[in-house]
Amino acid sequence: MKKFIKKILLFFSVILIPFLIVELIITIKQKDDFIVTTHNDWHTLEDHNSEVLFIGNSRVWTHFDPIRIGNYINAPAEDLAQDGQSINMLWYKFQRYLDVNEKPKEIYVLVDPFFIRLSGDLYKFDKFRSYMFMDRYDLGPLKELDGWMAYYKYMPLTAVGEQAFDFLMNKSDNEIDFAKTRGFKAFELEWDNSSTWAEPIAITYEKDGSLPYVDSFTNFCAREDIQCYFIFTPMSYPAYNVFTNYDYFKQVLNDRGVEFRDYNNEVYNDSSLFYNHMHLNAKGVDIFMNQFLSDSTVLLSYR
Repeated sequence: MKKFIKKILLFFSVILIPFLIVELIITIKQKDDFIVTTHNDWHTLEDHNSEVLFIGNSRVWTHFDPIRIGNYINAPAEDLAQDGQSINMLWYKFQRYLDVNEKPKEIYVLVDPFFIRLSGDLYKFDKFRSYMFMDRYDLGPLKELDGWMAYYKYMPLTAVGEQAFDFLMNKSDNEIDFAKTRGFKAFELEWDNSSTWAEPIAITYEKDGSLPYVDSFTNFCAREDIQCYFIFTPMSYPAYNVFTNYDYFKQVLNDRGVEFRDYNNEVYNDSSLFYNHMHLNAKGVDIFMNQFLSDSTVLLSYR
């Protein structure tokens, strides 16, 4: 019996010790602010202390240039984003940011029918794998979304999976150098199929349980004396024109006390400014930044 128990202990030791070593390496690398992939950055938010935050998904981090804005207002600005995600996920990330930074003076929250919705899953799970370590990070809300498995709490490497090799090999495909861009990346891409420019897929807003997160932003900012703006960043003008229930979308937000700034207009009826219907390229960003900085109704803390 003793021999059997020894064999069982030896077996589990052979498996457990390598797992623990790999976990230790990943933990150490995260403490050193290693980012394995774009927006796997929740552990690196400490001491940014930006006065202005732009909050959203890829229609924020590819559209707002915080360096240019920061130079204009002579204060630090930042894109706080999560690719492909929606308002509930960014509310969680904003809370994480506030835990480790001074509160900002102004925030700009994306509003469009793709962002004002509930994200029910850990979209692009690779960006969250390394946060499944036995509750070592205070990111509990992530574990309420589809993609989280209860056994990750006890066997976190089953969540990290093959990404563990990237940590071990110091391999990263992170596209954003925060020190240089403050969370922004412009894409030097061109529209690749002119025949699809005038034929975008229709856009429809569907009301769901996401609106309380809009309230969360407005109520928090009112309490903390933070200027809160809601912004609809440019999409291609053909796509904007097939937003089938725009007036309803606007009324739903107005009913919550939100009057958003809509930067869409005929200037964006130009495929040379986009690389797809939803995203400006570098040339388009330059035009949008000129438009934004010339808007006298924003950045009021600095005017």
